[in-house]
Amino acid sequence: MESRDFLEWLLHSGIQISILALVPPFFVGLIVKLKAVAAGRQGPPILQSYYDLARLCRKGTVYSQTTGPVFRLGPIFVVASAMLAGMMLPIAGMPAVLHFSGDLIVFAYVLVLGRLAIVLAALDTGSSFEGMGASREVSFAATAEPTFFLILISIGLLGHADPHNFGVEWSLTGTLAQMEMITWVHYGPALLPLSFALFVLLLLETSRVPFDDPTTHLELTMIHEVMILDHSGPDLALMEYGAALKLMILNCLLGRIIFPHHFDNVLADVLVFFIKVSALSVMIVMVEVFMARLRMKQIQSVLLGALILAALSVVVMLVELGEFRGLPT
Repeated sequence: MESRDFLEWLLHSGIQISILALVPPFFVGLIVKLKAVAAGRQGPPILQSYYDLARLCRKGTVYSQTTGPVFRLGPIFVVASAMLAGMMLPIAGMPAVLHFSGDLIVFAYVLVLGRLAIVLAALDTGSSFEGMGASREVSFAATAEPTFFLILISIGLLGHADPHNFGVEWSLTGTLAQMEMITWVHYGPALLPLSFALFVLLLLETSRVPFDDPTTHLELTMIHEVMILDHSGPDLALMEYGAALKLMILNCLLGRIIFPHHFDNVLADVLVFFIKVSALSVMIVMVEVFMARLRMKQIQSVLLGALILAALSVVVMLVELGEFRGLPT
């Protein structure tokens, strides 16, 4: 029995690590392709992101004389943090590769390390232009990070929904594994604002419209792109791959909340995973097609709204749990 469980864990871990390593650029290419089709153009092939990464890896790397070890290690930390966070997230209906008590909080901090690495690498260049982008990134993070923690707290509280499992620790796998579609019937008032807040953070964290535009190079509007201007060759490929990996991770988390699925068939789980993330990619395209980029002073207002939605989700979840257990509310 133990050997069979080990083989099952090995299979699930291998599938999830393969997805994390190979699939992220596909969804970036899908978004670019759908945006081009929506604009009436043919656009690049969906696999163009893979070609771009391969082209960058074949090029040389140029370093400024003002940069130091922080700049050189930045891309490695970006990819490593995103990969480690992905390994703590249950992907395709399977338990996470790494799951333990409190991994929900560690998941948030690991993602923050990626942002910290980009900001420090930008500051290490000594460029006022990249410093401007870093200051913008940090100012938005001041609101985005508390919002993300409130979202994770609400998810963690959902793990206490089962009265027979009240002692469940704060774990993404433990919480999301017990979610079913009927969970929305009981906890929909808490999950709905949570989903909206998480979608807003997804757009911000992945530098999508209306908060940022990954295709622009205008000085007054750049945020993420300005922080990686000095990166080249394989370093730039790592930065782009890390951004694609983070996009897929947040899409996977949101998709698992909106449509929790559990099948006994691995192929069915993987297929539904691709369908969910592709559907969320279509939603991102719709936002970018029908919305213009926000002004800088408007972004904080939207983030504040997401913070209020996340706080509302926590309050409603506490009320629901109190009523569910007969506790005073």
